[in-house]
Amino acid sequence: MSDIPLVPIGPVVAMNYSVSPEKRLALFRFMEEAIPFYEKPGGIRVKLYESADVPGTFLELVAYASRKIYEQDQYRIENDPEYRRVLSEWHKFFEGELKISRMLPALPVDLKVPVNDTTFDATPDVETSSVARANPPKFGRGRGGDRFR
Repeated sequence: MSDIPLVPIGPVVAMNYSVSPEKRLALFRFMEEAIPFYEKPGGIRVKLYESADVPGTFLELVAYASRKIYEQDQYRIENDPEYRRVLSEWHKFFEGELKISRMLPALPVDLKVPVNDTTFDATPDVETSSVARANPPKFGRGRGGDRFR
């Protein structure tokens, strides 16, 4: 096993939010059940991080294996009543604003560049080609769009 951490190769949605100290443990219990539900279709990973500097401030990352899986998840979010119910429960934990960032890979995912190498082959793969950049996924309603508001 390598000591290099894995990084997502597809789209990523990052959500920042705060939770009051009274709701913190309840959020953890909720996420223990919600994460397997979110990941159920496959090709989706969800991880919850808490700020080391500001307890109660969270970063939730949703990583997709591909753009296709992202788009399929958007359809599920918009059309699955059970998903809408889970999101409604999730909203009850927030204190203040939810901040959402939707990210696409900026470089080819198959680069094998030594840390001290200043040159690299930037040949784009399918996910990061100029065509893909010119036609980014539609981040409208759904996980990372208006669904959180």
